[in-house]
Amino acid sequence: MKHPYAVLACLLLALFLIGGCDIVGRGAEDPRKYELTEVDVFSEDKEFKGTQVTVLGVGLGDSSALVEQRLGKPDTMYEFQGTTLFNYEYSKALGLNGTGLTLQVRDGVVNKITVKKPFNKYLKGKTFINHVKEDIYFDLLGVPDRQKVIPFFRIFCYDERGIEVYLETDVNGYGFTYPNQLSC
Repeated sequence: MKHPYAVLACLLLALFLIGGCDIVGRGAEDPRKYELTEVDVFSEDKEFKGTQVTVLGVGLGDSSALVEQRLGKPDTMYEFQGTTLFNYEYSKALGLNGTGLTLQVRDGVVNKITVKKPFNKYLKGKTFINHVKEDIYFDLLGVPDRQKVIPFFRIFCYDERGIEVYLETDVNGYGFTYPNQLSC
């Protein structure tokens, strides 16, 4: 054999291209681990992050085209004037009696997922939205990094985890986004 190292290099390159093509295309391993409609994420992982959550197959970073492919057209789409920010609100399209899923889309990409009580029909275990503040503090997420009080409700902010909890007199919903990019 004239060039044994060349043959070995070609073989290794071929193995990398066949086996590693997906990794090269994504740049890094996909962090999504928990589909909220299938897993009780609060029981599964006490330290989960918003980036690890998907809802009906949609996660942070997905394109608006992929959202519509997986969920259909939203029941309502709000555009924030003068921005490239939209809220896609789903209710009847998902068989819900009120807005239960809101996807915030910026520049054509999902950057926040919010689930509210009408979405409970899809949630499992402790993820089901029926908690009081003490449940959040002592059982689910711990004391928040900070809070934002808005007329009629409060937001618990878990900055490094990219999680928000919305409370009226009890928990009304959860928001999942990128760490340190919360709205509070």
